[in-house]
Amino acid sequence: MLLDQNEGGERRLLIVSGFSGGGKTTLCSALARITGSQPVRTSDFLIRRLGEQRDKEGRLFAWQDRETDLLTEREVLVFAEADNDHLRVVRETPGGVHESMTLPLLLDSAADTCRVFLDVDSEIRYRRVAARHGIDLEDARTLVVRKDAQTRLYIETAYGLFVGSEAHLGHYDAVIRVSGDGTTHWRIGSVSATNRGLLERAVQQVEQEVGSA
Repeated sequence: MLLDQNEGGERRLLIVSGFSGGGKTTLCSALARITGSQPVRTSDFLIRRLGEQRDKEGRLFAWQDRETDLLTEREVLVFAEADNDHLRVVRETPGGVHESMTLPLLLDSAADTCRVFLDVDSEIRYRRVAARHGIDLEDARTLVVRKDAQTRLYIETAYGLFVGSEAHLGHYDAVIRVSGDGTTHWRIGSVSATNRGLLERAVQQVEQEVGSA
């Protein structure tokens, strides 16, 4: 059963953040299926701004050959432009499901908004990336560590925030932590009952998919 995005006169805005391999794309897909919407990703705006043919997975593999210059001045400018492109879409067409590490930092808390941060144990993320792409675990670790470092540096440079700090997590309405043994811990802030139910339903779907994979 689809859940109408406008149910009860409420245009829900659902945003999922997290590092590579953390499951944000999977969770966004589940939320999109439930709400009958199409996910919007900051990475798509970034790829268009960079004029690249490769998708976000291709950008991850680019870190195989990149050991230095984690963040160039041009990248800071282009990343910021992509952030603003995504923000403009949200302001022009409120609501929907979005995947972004930065959109929650640009939006204030609101009753119809649910900003979610997935904080997944690094080793779990390395294993997921290795399995997804059929690569060695050490190669996956190298890719993810380098990509994570760029993301952290950009957010620190552009927004003055250390990812994972209380100041950073204060921009989120829900934080879902997955520890090394797979245990899930929720930290819920100001989230409407509708959005919480929607999020719990999507997470349950994801857990069932992962368990049956």
